[in-house]
Amino acid sequence: MMKNFVALGAVLALVGCNTIENQYVSATGRYGSGQTTFGAMQENVKFSIGDGRVTCRGTAPDWRKATVVIPVACTDGKSGTVTMTRPMTNASMVAGEGTMQLTNGETRRFIFGRKDQL
Repeated sequence: MMKNFVALGAVLALVGCNTIENQYVSATGRYGSGQTTFGAMQENVKFSIGDGRVTCRGTAPDWRKATVVIPVACTDGKSGTVTMTRPMTNASMVAGEGTMQLTNGETRRFIFGRKDQL
């Protein structure tokens, strides 16, 4: 019986969630990182990126198309949208470039992908 629970737990861990890394370096040298997670069917997208002072987070229902737009709110009160685009010809389908556009006009470009791809 215990073997069945261990095997089921391993299967659920494999199909339950995907995690990719987000990273940027600004023109002033500020570094930021975070993660995007989503389910096995590319649903329940959760995005975060921060630089140690401010973190921005958001969610989207799914990421089934090449581009996803995610509304974000930041810990300093700013808000905006993140647009993440992955080339559909990419075998991993989880690597690409993104832009965070905040309502105050600030823009940050970032890259995302598996940790071993960045």
